[in-house]
Amino acid sequence: MISIINRDPAIRRQPSVSEPTEAARRRGLHLVFGDRPTTGQRVVYPLINALPDLVPQLEDLPDDELREVLLSAGLRLLGTLEDFS
Repeated sequence: MISIINRDPAIRRQPSVSEPTEAARRRGLHLVFGDRPTTGQRVVYPLINALPDLVPQLEDLPDDELREVLLSAGLRLLGTLEDFS
């Protein structure tokens, strides 16, 4: 639900929403990829962040399988970084 709200243009125009959201995005990108993320890393970062949004669509999976699928997808996304460098 938060991701839907964060994408709403009317809400994103509000500095009280957009500034902390952008600051958190920049901080996360820095924490994951360091001071100078490559273009590929900047592209992959939002995709990695979107993985939790998939959980409701995969609610039929047992927890162990869901954990494995999400971890595998995240690692595959990180592995694609070499293709973007």
